[in-house]
Amino acid sequence: ADIISNFLICILLITFIIMFNKGLTALFFNREISKACGIPEKVIFFLIILLSCSTISLNLQSVGGLLIYSLISLPAATAYQLTYDIKKMYCLSVFFAVSACICGLFVSTFVSLPSGATIILVSCFIFALSLIFSNKKNYKK
Repeated sequence: ADIISNFLICILLITFIIMFNKGLTALFFNREISKACGIPEKVIFFLIILLSCSTISLNLQSVGGLLIYSLISLPAATAYQLTYDIKKMYCLSVFFAVSACICGLFVSTFVSLPSGATIILVSCFIFALSLIFSNKKNYKK
């Protein structure tokens, strides 16, 4: 049942991103401008919340809260450090999440560590690398 529900929510998320791509881009950057352009920003905003909540609640029992939070926030933050293009951010965040999972499972198998914690550590390591190599440093000289 968990696999079927995760597959369905994945299809819903992909459909949502394809259908509302321009609206999502406008909404992410400025909600007032998207409202002025005639984009149904309240509908898109509440659909984002609904899909996020359903994804988290479906995976909370099987994966765990900390791992879900880590896999939602860290790959997106990592992708944001490396590009300004929203489509590249989508692709990079998926790549970083899958890479963290595969590497974390691989390392946890050989070092005998808990897999969830190892995935989080690998994801944090990837994020730290992105901070080091990012061109978006926000500090004053």
